[in-house]
Amino acid sequence: MTAEQAIACARAIALERGWPWWPPVRAARRRTFFFIGPPRWEVWSNADMRGSNVRVVIDDATGAVLAQGFMPR
Repeated sequence: MTAEQAIACARAIALERGWPWWPPVRAARRRTFFFIGPPRWEVWSNADMRGSNVRVVIDDATGAVLAQGFMPR
């Protein structure tokens, strides 16, 4: 999975749920436990601000959504 694919998946979830999707958007590929564990993508919308953020965590290998949420503040 690429960063663009992870962002597209997260954006689709936000639109489906009616959550606001504002730039800037950040996608970071991280491992679960430091340098070991399966990699996953963590995507944030409105990344430079506190509040009105959409956060989606996606498994890199399968593309399964592991967590999703909207933080109004």
